[in-house]
This record gives sequence, structure tokens and C-alpha cells, in this order.
Amino acid sequence: MGAKKQKKELKFGELSRRKQIIASLYSIWLGEQIESFYEDLSILLNSGMDIVTAVRIIHDEIRSFRMRKILSFLLEEIESGASFAHTLEQLNIAPRFILALVKVGEDSGRLAENLGVAVKQLKRVKEFLGSVRSAMIYPAVVLSLALLVGLGTTWFVIPRLTGAFESLNVELPALTRGMIAFGNFISDYGATVIPGAAIIFAVAAYFLFVFRRTRFIGAQILFILPVARYIIRHSEVARFGYLFGVLLQAGLPIIKALDSIREATELKPYYNFYTFMRKKIESGESFKEIFKKYKHSTALIPTTAQYMIEAGERSGSLPEALLSIGEAYEGKTSSHLKNITTILEPAIIIVVGLGIALVAFSILMPVYSLIGGIR
Repeated sequence: MGAKKQKKELKFGELSRRKQIIASLYSIWLGEQIESFYEDLSILLNSGMDIVTAVRIIHDEIRSFRMRKILSFLLEEIESGASFAHTLEQLNIAPRFILALVKVGEDSGRLAENLGVAVKQLKRVKEFLGSVRSAMIYPAVVLSLALLVGLGTTWFVIPRLTGAFESLNVELPALTRGMIAFGNFISDYGATVIPGAAIIFAVAAYFLFVFRRTRFIGAQILFILPVARYIIRHSEVARFGYLFGVLLQAGLPIIKALDSIREATELKPYYNFYTFMRKKIESGESFKEIFKKYKHSTALIPTTAQYMIEAGERSGSLPEALLSIGEAYEGKTSSHLKNITTILEPAIIIVVGLGIALVAFSILMPVYSLIGGIR
């Protein structure tokens, strides 16, 4: 009987690994559909429906083949008696904080309420990321157009002027010679170099900032840059406040809440700080003692936020204090993004103008040299 049971468990484990691989592949670029799934599921559960029936209804209405396949895996597992939170973790279709909220909700019988909290947090994160993208659209469009115009000029215009410059019988300035050499290189090898460079850039950007398992590298790179570091710091503090406060309000023990926050961050300095914090809290130390003992803690959590956390801990209102920190620092992050966009607009115009002036001077300098020789 035991051997038969063990064989069944092994078979289930193998099936779960297969589902996990397929779900990971199918979930690529399905972020909005997965968010819609949690939102619809929250609505159905709050209406009093059980989890199996709710997932089945959503599964039957989904048109996307990939999302439908993922939900069929999920439905099969929970129908067989598997934990909803454990299945989400196996299929890798939920952020760490959602898994924590769902697990606590299953254990306490408050799955619908906790899932509703998770959906609100997902919307908040989505709105914040939307504001970041909106702030970056104008600089990205202007720089892209400037790059295209510059490449077009270098590729098609400058090589055609080479013969005219050579017929002038004057010594070309170094700037002009450099521009001609670059234009000839682009003309000869541009069909290979430019698409290759674009592919390399796109692949690097994907793995640095999109792919889940490697995007921590891109986060670390941005965290080193002076201006980006300031924004990322406030963004991380806002996320720390919101997630920590939400998880504590949902009834999650403080140690498990810190585990979820630690797994959610992609920045090594914060990961190390949350690990230190977890260890000290487990040994009975207060937040005030933790902030004092951790070297350069103010570089990660600003002094104002530290005082708010300490006050919340003393008064027994730590979740509320953390949520206030999240709201305050999300506002600061949005404000900084607007200020940077305002500064970037004239800076980009200046850069584009300098590029145009460089090309213009490289073309006009030989003409001025010829006129000077005639005089």
C-alpha cells in the first residue's frame, strides 16, 4: 500500500513539473491576462462562489489558448484536492506577495478578502509602472527619431558627398574625415551591423529588464546610476511599505511577511537588508535596534521612514504606519519622475541639436576651407 502511494506521489510530482515548464513558457507576455484572471476570480469568490467553480467559469470564458491551457492545469490540480496557493506557486503565475496572501487566506478561510487585497495591490503596481512608462515615452520617441535621422544621414548622404569633397583638392578637416570614414563604414557594413546591433540591444534589454530570472542584473545596474538610484530607492521603499503593511493586515506573521518581501525584491542591497531584518526580529530585537545595527541603513530606508516604522511598532499600529510610508514614497517617486521628464526634454533637444551641428560642421568646413583658399 505504501509503495503504491509513493508511486502515485512520484507520478503527481512528475506531472507537476511538466505543468510548471509548460505554464512558464505559456505565461510569457500574458501579464495583463493573468492580472485579469485574479481580478475576475476575486469578484466571483466575493459573490460566495467556491474556488473550483470560479476557476472553471473563468476557464470556460477565456479565449486565449495559452491562458486557457494554464487554467486547465490549475483546475485539474485544485479539483484533485491540491492547495490553490501551492498550485499557483508550481505554475509560477503569481508574484510572491500574492502567494503569501492566498496561503493565509486559505488557512484562515478569508481567501476572497485576501485575494481582493492582492488585486488592489496589483492595480496599484500597474498604475505606477504605467506612470513610469508614460514619463519615458517622450524621451524615447525623440531619441529614437534622432537616431534614425542620424543613421539615415550617415548611411545615404555622407557617402555621396565623399567624391565631391575629394574633388575640391583641399585638405579635409579631421572632423570631416572622421565623418566620411564612419559614413563609408555604415554604407559598406550597415546592412549587417545595424540589424545585428539592434538584435543584440533588444536581447540584452529583454534579459536585463524583462526576463524574471535575470532582470535583477538590470535593477542592479540602474541602482548604481545617480539619478536612477534615487528613484529606485523611493520606489523600493514604497513597495516595502505597501507589501509589508498589506501582509501584516492580512494576518501573516511578521517573519513570513519579510520572507515574501525579500523574495519580491530584485535589488541585492535590499535583499541582504531584509535578510538581516528577519534574523534580528526572529531573535526578538526591535526595528529601532535593527536600524541602528545595520550599516548604512539610511541609504536603503530613509530616516523619516525609519521613525515612522519605530513609532508604529511602539503604538501597535505598524501595518498602518507601513501603508502610510508606501503612499508617501509612491507620491515622491511619481513627483521625481515628472521632474526628470521636465529636465530631460530640453536636455534631449540640446543633444539632438549638437548632433545636427556636428554633421553640419563636418559638411560645411571643407567648403569654408575652399573659399578661404580662393581668397
